[in-house]
Amino acid sequence: MGFELDKVIGDMLAAAEGVFRKEWPKVKDAMEQVLADEREALKNISEAYIGGDLTDEELQDQLEGERDAFEAGVAMCKVKSKVTIQKAVNAALKVLEEAVKAVV
Repeated sequence: MGFELDKVIGDMLAAAEGVFRKEWPKVKDAMEQVLADEREALKNISEAYIGGDLTDEELQDQLEGERDAFEAGVAMCKVKSKVTIQKAVNAALKVLEEAVKAVV
């Protein structure tokens, strides 16, 4: 099974949408923009992990940095709670983590 970043990014958006539900229209553009802005970083993290250059712990550290970037990008939207943002970001990053781990 290969790693297809574009598919994973689509799956990340779907995971976030599932958390935001009714608020999705308010955050969709911001989430897409954050993913576009972070695409290169996500690609580099994924390739490094798949290539054996990152341990599980280092992967978690890298994803934690991405979590901060995602939360900052989406926080500008008017959503009901920060908890919802955190859950959506966590869901999206879990998709990425599971995808890269499935390849190794």
